[in-house]
Amino acid sequence: VRSGGGFGSKWTKRLDLGGVAFIAYTILLTGLEIALLKRPVPVSELVGVLSDEAEADDMLYDPVWAYITSALIIGVSVFMHRVKIIFGKTFGVVVSLAVGKAVAIYIDAVGLEEGTDDANSTGKSVLLRTLVAGLLCLMMCYPRFVLTPVHVKTGAIYRRSLSNGRGNTQLPPGTGRIAMAYVFAVLPVALLLSLQYVLMPFAHAIRSDFQGSPFYGMDSPISEVVGFALILWGVASLFMLNYYLPDGGGEVWKKLAALGFLTGVGICFAAPTLDVAAGIATLLALTGPLELKERQTDSVRRDKFLLFRTMIFSLLFGGGIAWFIIMQSMSEAPWLVLLLTGLSCLAISFLGTVAAVLGYFIELEDMQEVEQIFTIWLIALPIFLPVTGLPQFLNIDASHPFGVGGWLSTYLVICSAASFAFALALRSRPTKNSLTRGLANLSVLLAWLFGICMLYGRYGVAGLDENYDVTHVLGLPASIVGTLAMSLFLLALEGESSGPDRSRMKRVSSHSTKPTKSLVGVTFANLTSSNWWVPPVAGTAAVFVVASLFAILLRGAGFLSIFGAGDVARSHEDVFSNVFGDKKTHDLATLAEKAVSHVKALATSAKLAGAGFWTAKDWLGPILHLVGITAVLPSLFLLVAQGWSPTSSLSSFVPLCIPLNLIPMVLSRGIPSLLAGAA
Repeated sequence: VRSGGGFGSKWTKRLDLGGVAFIAYTILLTGLEIALLKRPVPVSELVGVLSDEAEADDMLYDPVWAYITSALIIGVSVFMHRVKIIFGKTFGVVVSLAVGKAVAIYIDAVGLEEGTDDANSTGKSVLLRTLVAGLLCLMMCYPRFVLTPVHVKTGAIYRRSLSNGRGNTQLPPGTGRIAMAYVFAVLPVALLLSLQYVLMPFAHAIRSDFQGSPFYGMDSPISEVVGFALILWGVASLFMLNYYLPDGGGEVWKKLAALGFLTGVGICFAAPTLDVAAGIATLLALTGPLELKERQTDSVRRDKFLLFRTMIFSLLFGGGIAWFIIMQSMSEAPWLVLLLTGLSCLAISFLGTVAAVLGYFIELEDMQEVEQIFTIWLIALPIFLPVTGLPQFLNIDASHPFGVGGWLSTYLVICSAASFAFALALRSRPTKNSLTRGLANLSVLLAWLFGICMLYGRYGVAGLDENYDVTHVLGLPASIVGTLAMSLFLLALEGESSGPDRSRMKRVSSHSTKPTKSLVGVTFANLTSSNWWVPPVAGTAAVFVVASLFAILLRGAGFLSIFGAGDVARSHEDVFSNVFGDKKTHDLATLAEKAVSHVKALATSAKLAGAGFWTAKDWLGPILHLVGITAVLPSLFLLVAQGWSPTSSLSSFVPLCIPLNLIPMVLSRGIPSLLAGAA
């Protein structure tokens, strides 16, 4: 190891020769990996055995190794930059080259698998694509390593004028030219250069990985590529402006970048059907006609048109988002089902958007008005539910309520999204009190509950849907993985100990005598930063226990058939008839494909049937599973109780309860949620 100091050490550090050498190494490694991938060599040739029947898995080098080396290069460069071995500029170049190499090799690998035009690409074209992708990544992230943030010395940028409600931010000369040159010149040129070599092939490669549906099997339309480019432009522009102007300023540019990002998201995900209403509402809200803030003047304190503007915005934005979800989910549903579901979801989305907008912008002293609107939204939820399911009650031909395009799953998706949006709006307020925290916590719990109902209605307790297809993610049933993922919603819960956020000054009347506690909200006095993990764990454990009890006590009951829970397989013949149907209508390939799903569905259905009172042939299996639930409850209770409020009296029972979890793992293996709770 070379010692510190020595001849030329200052010049070496000043010229960043270590970073330059790292860049050269990255380029050399990229060329070597591309050469190995474009000329596949079987491992058997290394030992002198020649064979023309080598499989793809037997090759000396695989694209996975290229992804691994890219990750290693990024990790090493982060460490070297953190300990100041290389400069920030060379760090950005190395990371960009690593990301560009991974993207180019991914596009080429997908082209080889699918037999597209990318399969005939040469090593030079892959190297060129690597450089273009690296250039795009460099242009998106390089401002952080080149520009110096502009700090405004005066503290008046957060002062609000009562005449116009806008800040008085003055930026130094030349700042605007630099920002405009990057946002409107450098970044668009980089995106245009990468459009043909990176963006379009990358979009097609992503589509090729989802060939289960004909929609993803066709070429990517130009609208989605443009949407993807707008997303990258909006993200990079916001990243640059927020870094370059940390103390405020450039609000018009930020609004334009945010509008570009939202437009790109809408085009990318909605193509070829674009949600025009939501885009128009966002544009009008950003430009001023539908301004969602309260307009205050010297003569008139109250803005009489705030509620009107909010309702117009909510009708366009909330209704547009809801209609987009409905059309994507239920476009092939009968007209009556589509009509009733659409009206109900539009009403729920409209009320939820009104509550979210007012909950964020309204003054803290007027929060009782938001609580009233939210209460109306809560009352509307059970009212519109039977309206949405009326075709199901009338036995009109429709899909499974929780299946793809089902009326109940669509309704729950929109309810969950509206509830969580309201919670995020309240959590993001500059000033909060017990009322806002109570409403936000209740909204988070409702969003999580709606998501759990939709998840288990769709995949059941073992990943078995209404078509008898078993869905596994990472080797686990989709319902188990989904439960763990949705528990992250509960991280948005907030305790009373957090206190009010006074990062910004707001006008709050000292003469207000309105109550600050919510009548319908949920507050957590003991939730702190030390036990933030308890709500997700408690929610996950509760879901696993309730799902296991449902599988034992209610699964297969006839009165649940209206929601699709009563019509379940009870024998091998039921599974066989539902999977294959009439064998005369299928060819050999279809029957072979269904045979694989038949094996999985048969094994899963047999285990679940033996665990429930309504489906089992005798009572031994259900009783053993009830014993398993009883055995796992003490350890789950101690985990949640000790995490929420540790006490020495309960800690002594932990060694006695943990061995009880072995009982369901041995005797109660028919319900995956019970095994997950025991694990």
